[in-house]
Amino acid sequence: MGIPLTPLRDVGEIMKCINCNKVELTGLKKKYCSFRCKNTDVVRRRRNILKIKAIKLLGGKCINCGYDKCSAAFVFHHRDKTQKLFGISKRWNQCDWNKLKKELNKCDLLCQNCHYEIHHPRLRLV
Repeated sequence: MGIPLTPLRDVGEIMKCINCNKVELTGLKKKYCSFRCKNTDVVRRRRNILKIKAIKLLGGKCINCGYDKCSAAFVFHHRDKTQKLFGISKRWNQCDWNKLKKELNKCDLLCQNCHYEIHHPRLRLV
C-alpha cells in the first residue's frame, strides 16, 4: 500500500507535534517538531510491535490466570534466573528478533498481578 500521506493543513489550522503535542509545527515540518521527537516515537512504535509479537509467541495470555486484555499489563518472567542473559524489557531495541526469541523461550508470560505474587509471596492477603 505504501506510507499514508499526511493530510494537508487547512488555512489557519495549527498543527502540533504528534509525539509531544507541545510545539506548533512550522515550515516543512508535518508530523514532528524535532528529530528527537521523531526518534522517540519510532522507538516507541517498534517496541510496541515487538512486545505484541513476543506476547503472541508465548501464547497471548497469562499462564497463571489467563488474562489476555492489555499488552501493557504483561511481563516476561524468567523461569530460571541463572539462565538469564538479559532483561527483555531493557533490550527491545538493542538486538534482533532471533536473539530476543531465544531469551523469550526461557520466559513465562505473566500479567503484572501474577508476577508480583510470584516475587512477593509473603505479602498475600489471604
